[in-house]
Amino acid sequence: MLGKLPTEQQQTMWSPPLEMMLNPDHQLVKLASRLDWKKLEDEFGSLYAALGRPSIPIRVMVSLLLLQRMFDVSDEQVVKQWVQNPYWQHFSGMTSFQWKIPCDPTELIKFRKRIGREGAEKILAWTIETHQREGNVQVQTVVIDSTVQEKNVTTPRDHKLYRRIAERLLALAASEGVALRRSYRRTIRKQIMQLRTANFPRARKQARRAERRLKTIAGALLRDVQRKLTADRLVIHEAIFGTMSKILTQGRGGPEHIYSLHEPQTYCIGKGKDRAKYEFGTKVTLAIDPASCVIVGALNHQQNVYDGHITAEARDQIQDLTGTKPAIMIGDHGYRGAEEVAALAEDGTRVITPVDLRRSIKGTSEHRRLRKYLARRSRIEAVIGHLKAEHRLCRNYLHGVLGDELNVLLAAVGWNIKKLLRLLWLLPQGLIERIEVALVMCERSGPGRVVFG
Repeated sequence: MLGKLPTEQQQTMWSPPLEMMLNPDHQLVKLASRLDWKKLEDEFGSLYAALGRPSIPIRVMVSLLLLQRMFDVSDEQVVKQWVQNPYWQHFSGMTSFQWKIPCDPTELIKFRKRIGREGAEKILAWTIETHQREGNVQVQTVVIDSTVQEKNVTTPRDHKLYRRIAERLLALAASEGVALRRSYRRTIRKQIMQLRTANFPRARKQARRAERRLKTIAGALLRDVQRKLTADRLVIHEAIFGTMSKILTQGRGGPEHIYSLHEPQTYCIGKGKDRAKYEFGTKVTLAIDPASCVIVGALNHQQNVYDGHITAEARDQIQDLTGTKPAIMIGDHGYRGAEEVAALAEDGTRVITPVDLRRSIKGTSEHRRLRKYLARRSRIEAVIGHLKAEHRLCRNYLHGVLGDELNVLLAAVGWNIKKLLRLLWLLPQGLIERIEVALVMCERSGPGRVVFG
């Protein structure tokens, strides 16, 4: 049953109205009044049953997700800080100050699973619509780029995977009441100690023997557990046993290589950076309005695909979120030479890359127009940096494929809401004139008019 927010307006001596305690010029107070909460309540109301125990109100759950992404806190911390911060409570729709936490932190996990990817896209579209209503965004020209959201996994090594398999099988056997032929606990500890000197030249051969021994132990434990489990229990653990078997038989690399036991969908992306030559996670594509830097598209990819092959998918998502098909998409060299790019041009969407600038004739109007477009491409790099540093895109703590999709969408939601919050903070400071001057300078670099409401 869908829960509702308190509506009582009667004042008492012990609980005065929350609005009397707050500064009406605070940015969170102004932002709460500008957001269309009713629309989200109508969108998610169908996910709840008509009867039963009342749930936590939808506005409270959505506001907790927004606050978590805006201020880069965990599920536990956002619930704890909500009790201490009256502005957060007012943002959630509370009329009086609350002394208890709004929900258990695990309720945020359940709510994310309840809304799924479609619900997260609805929240992102809701933030874009708010910017459009304020006059802050246009989608005729967008900038796209890809990056990596690293998964919360350790640096993958084969011996680590073999050790995790052995430990997982021992715990599974204990929970299922399976009497193993041999536990290998002392042997596992001994091999781990020998692996600590793997970087020493004189001990490499010993470390390789220890790694092979760990692999043999993991395989022996897997076969022993599979033999002694009943048929119905084997069906329940079929997925994890299949992942373990692939790890024990896989080679050195490849597109199907498994790098993590609990996150098997994670893949390796070679970046060539000095600080990190390889990153382990999933690839995401982002699209922004170059004038206002509002994110108008955020897409997660389950496979490490070439950038040019996903331009059509990114264009379709932008059209679904904003209701407008972009006419120009500005990208880097990764979007050149793909058949999908040529197909988009026939459909009315042109993808501009630095290759187009080199092929154009210098001194012509086309060359000058392409230079103006490509000069705006680098603006997405700062957005990606902020998403990773301030909106939890740098390390993905959400589980599974659904967690990969939700993390990038909610990070984009946090960025868009934070931009609204920053705008409301700047207006009372008398800086509106500087904003207008900056917008005029932005407009001189390319088409598209942006007006703040």
